[in-house]
Amino acid sequence: EEALLAPSLTKTRKRKRSQEKKDDGIPSVKDLGIPFRAIKRIMKIHPDIATVQNEAAIVTTYALELFVKKIVNGSYANAKKRGRNTVKYEDLAETRATHSCLSFLDTLLP
Repeated sequence: EEALLAPSLTKTRKRKRSQEKKDDGIPSVKDLGIPFRAIKRIMKIHPDIATVQNEAAIVTTYALELFVKKIVNGSYANAKKRGRNTVKYEDLAETRATHSCLSFLDTLLP
Protein backbone atom coordinates (compact mmCIF):
# COMPACT_ATOMS: atom_id res chain seq x y z
CA GLU A 1 0.00 0.00 0.00
CA GLU A 2 2.85 2.42 0.72
CA ALA A 3 4.10 1.85 -2.80
CA LEU A 4 0.71 2.93 -4.12
CA LEU A 5 0.65 6.05 -1.98
CA ALA A 6 4.20 7.14 -2.73
CA PRO A 7 3.54 8.43 -6.30
CA SER A 8 0.60 10.54 -5.15
CA LEU A 9 2.60 11.91 -2.23
CA THR A 10 5.45 12.71 -4.56
CA LYS A 11 3.09 14.57 -6.88
CA THR A 12 1.66 16.48 -3.92
CA ARG A 13 5.14 17.42 -2.72
CA LYS A 14 6.17 18.52 -6.21
CA ARG A 15 3.00 20.59 -6.49
CA LYS A 16 3.70 22.23 -3.14
CA ARG A 17 7.29 22.96 -4.18
CA SER A 18 6.15 24.50 -7.45
CA GLN A 19 3.63 26.63 -5.55
CA GLU A 20 6.38 27.73 -3.16
CA LYS A 21 8.49 28.81 -6.12
CA LYS A 22 5.62 30.95 -7.36
CA ASP A 23 5.40 32.68 -3.97
CA ASP A 24 8.50 34.76 -4.74
CA GLY A 25 6.37 37.90 -4.95
CA ILE A 26 5.83 37.80 -8.71
CA PRO A 27 2.32 36.70 -9.65
CA SER A 28 1.78 34.19 -12.40
CA VAL A 29 0.32 35.39 -15.68
CA LYS A 30 -2.95 33.55 -15.06
CA ASP A 31 -3.44 35.47 -11.79
CA LEU A 32 -3.44 38.82 -13.57
CA GLY A 33 -6.70 40.50 -14.54
CA ILE A 34 -5.11 42.87 -17.04
CA PRO A 35 -3.29 41.30 -20.01
CA PHE A 36 0.41 41.87 -19.37
CA ARG A 37 1.14 41.93 -23.11
CA ALA A 38 -1.02 45.07 -23.40
CA ILE A 39 1.03 46.72 -20.64
CA LYS A 40 4.19 45.56 -22.39
CA ARG A 41 3.03 47.30 -25.59
CA ILE A 42 2.26 50.46 -23.63
CA MET A 43 5.71 50.37 -22.02
CA LYS A 44 7.32 50.08 -25.44
CA ILE A 45 5.61 53.29 -26.60
CA HIS A 46 8.37 55.19 -24.79
CA PRO A 47 10.96 56.10 -27.43
CA ASP A 48 13.92 55.01 -25.30
CA ILE A 49 12.53 51.52 -24.59
CA ALA A 50 13.17 48.99 -27.33
CA THR A 51 12.67 45.76 -25.41
CA VAL A 52 10.70 44.84 -22.30
CA GLN A 53 11.22 41.51 -20.54
CA ASN A 54 8.06 39.54 -19.82
CA GLU A 55 8.88 39.53 -16.10
CA ALA A 56 9.15 43.33 -16.08
CA ALA A 57 5.79 43.64 -17.84
CA ILE A 58 4.20 41.16 -15.43
CA VAL A 59 5.46 43.05 -12.36
CA THR A 60 4.33 46.36 -13.86
CA THR A 61 0.91 44.87 -14.60
CA TYR A 62 0.64 43.60 -11.03
CA ALA A 63 1.59 47.06 -9.69
CA LEU A 64 -1.07 48.61 -11.93
CA GLU A 65 -3.67 46.19 -10.59
CA LEU A 66 -2.71 47.05 -6.99
CA PHE A 67 -3.01 50.76 -7.80
CA VAL A 68 -6.43 50.34 -9.40
CA LYS A 69 -7.60 48.16 -6.51
CA LYS A 70 -6.52 50.77 -3.95
CA ILE A 71 -8.17 53.72 -5.66
CA VAL A 72 -11.35 51.78 -6.52
CA ASN A 73 -11.78 50.38 -3.00
CA GLY A 74 -11.23 53.81 -1.44
CA SER A 75 -13.57 55.50 -3.88
CA TYR A 76 -16.27 52.90 -3.38
CA ALA A 77 -15.98 53.28 0.39
CA ASN A 78 -16.46 57.04 -0.02
CA ALA A 79 -19.54 56.47 -2.20
CA LYS A 80 -20.98 54.05 0.39
CA LYS A 81 -20.43 56.65 3.15
CA ARG A 82 -22.64 58.96 1.09
CA GLY A 83 -25.27 56.26 0.67
CA ARG A 84 -24.50 55.49 -2.98
CA ASN A 85 -23.33 52.50 -4.96
CA THR A 86 -22.19 54.71 -7.84
CA VAL A 87 -18.63 55.98 -7.67
CA LYS A 88 -18.35 59.62 -8.73
CA TYR A 89 -15.46 61.93 -9.50
CA GLU A 90 -15.77 63.45 -6.02
CA ASP A 91 -15.21 60.00 -4.47
CA LEU A 92 -12.01 59.57 -6.47
CA ALA A 93 -10.88 63.07 -5.51
CA GLU A 94 -11.50 62.38 -1.83
CA THR A 95 -9.57 59.12 -2.02
CA ARG A 96 -6.66 60.97 -3.64
CA ALA A 97 -6.78 63.69 -0.99
CA THR A 98 -6.79 61.26 1.93
CA HIS A 99 -3.92 59.06 0.68
CA SER A 100 -0.55 60.79 0.35
CA CYS A 101 0.72 57.97 -1.87
CA LEU A 102 -1.74 59.19 -4.51
CA SER A 103 -0.47 62.78 -4.49
CA PHE A 104 0.93 62.34 -8.01
CA LEU A 105 -2.72 62.56 -9.15
CA ASP A 106 -3.06 66.16 -7.85
CA THR A 107 -3.38 67.66 -11.33
CA LEU A 108 -6.02 65.12 -12.40
CA LEU A 109 -8.01 65.04 -9.17
CA PRO A 110 -7.61 68.43 -7.45
